[in-house]
Amino acid sequence: MTQETALTADPTLPLLQSAKQIFRRAGEPSRLVGREAEHRAIRQFLTRHVVQNRPGSLYISGQPGTGKTASLTGIYHTMVRDFKRSASPIKLVVINCMTVENPKQFYGRLADVIVGKPVAAKDALKVLEALFLNPQRKTHYLITLDEIDSLLTRDQDILYRLFEWPTLPGSRLTLIGIANALDLTDRFLPRLKAKQCMPELINFNPYQVADIVAIVTDRLHEVNRQVLGSPDAAHGKEDGHDSGTECDAELVAPLTRLRLDETPLLIQDAAVELCARKVAAATGDLRKALDICRQAVELAEQEYLKQSEPQPGVSTEVASASTSPAEPKQEEPEANVEPVKRGRGRPKKDAKPPTLTPSPPPATAATPAWALPTKPVITMLHMHKVLQSAFGTPTVTKIRSLTFHQKLVLCTAALHATESRRTTAAAALTSGRLYQSYVDRCRRTGAVTALTRTEFFDLANTLDAFGLLTIAASRNELSRRVTLAVQMSELTHAVADVPLLKDMMAR
Repeated sequence: MTQETALTADPTLPLLQSAKQIFRRAGEPSRLVGREAEHRAIRQFLTRHVVQNRPGSLYISGQPGTGKTASLTGIYHTMVRDFKRSASPIKLVVINCMTVENPKQFYGRLADVIVGKPVAAKDALKVLEALFLNPQRKTHYLITLDEIDSLLTRDQDILYRLFEWPTLPGSRLTLIGIANALDLTDRFLPRLKAKQCMPELINFNPYQVADIVAIVTDRLHEVNRQVLGSPDAAHGKEDGHDSGTECDAELVAPLTRLRLDETPLLIQDAAVELCARKVAAATGDLRKALDICRQAVELAEQEYLKQSEPQPGVSTEVASASTSPAEPKQEEPEANVEPVKRGRGRPKKDAKPPTLTPSPPPATAATPAWALPTKPVITMLHMHKVLQSAFGTPTVTKIRSLTFHQKLVLCTAALHATESRRTTAAAALTSGRLYQSYVDRCRRTGAVTALTRTEFFDLANTLDAFGLLTIAASRNELSRRVTLAVQMSELTHAVADVPLLKDMMAR
């Protein structure tokens, strides 16, 4: 690749592909954005009880998609050094209680994880009490139970015991429970207050417009950093080796910052705000906002790939000559006409590229030096289309507009719901079980190739964003509880024109 070609390589497709990954629900952000008050309260609790080896308990509540689990996970990462400075070694255990099929199995599951080998169910409770309530032990246990309301039973014995353990003499346990219900401790565990075992409470309110805009914007900046912001990529280095010209790191860094400051974000400002307003008004669920952004990215990617297809009757040489961008000018007075928004930097009025920075050497095919995009790729039009599908279409029409695989997943979930009503023995439907059932049905048809697991989870999240499925929050994609969110009659009517699905629903 020549230097001229490298300097004008189109970064649009790499930006779109990076954005799809970053806006996936399973994608972890590089840093926490927003929720400063909640994060501060959690850090103070962890410092007071874990770092200083004082047992205690905390209950974190909030509706799905409000960032409870993601916040706690991020805080654990940032406090690793604090934990290491503690006088006692700290053992951190995280369990999603939704993965425990029967609350009676919970003690065994917890003991297995802590001990590192199977513990007999009849011995599990004694083993746990010996670990948590022995003042001679040096280890301090930090147990985090996500979806803790899955352990609700008729007498609530398990939850009472869990919250009581940190208050007993000699306890070496700090417990953190996470669930949706704000009033779980008051409504289901009223005796905690009488026993003086009440946990500290932190509630995560639904995200507001400004919160969603800030988080989406931060992820868009991350896209630019990944694709455009690497000094190695910008200067033709690969695998840590210079491609031929020495370049001082102090000169490379300003150029990298300049590239990012001059580069518009992938999604138009107004489109991000429109998405944030719609989601905040509906649920305040950040996951839905991320799903909608990902769908807008996929829509723009489809358009880009279609436009990039060679036109019939046009030779490759003529096409490349007519579409190759002109050589960049030394000064571009139009580059910063629009006001800088959402923290893109503060370019001065007459800002110019630094003159002392050496010209970048020729880039390799693996690490091209991208030309700077001049405008957002995803506009209000893309966002309107996705939002209309998610919020503004009657259910039957919405289902009819889906792809075959999306309809098949809905029908598979519907059949599981029917089976659950027939028998109480049917296990709760999780993303993992739904995927396996979907694969089995594809195999039975003999004519349908199943999607990969990653493609399936993206598809399921899209159905959730459209309000056709409800997928509970969980760090483990396979254990997320799935519920059909449409009427069976609506689904049957909507797929009546697809013989295979019509037959499925008729059984």
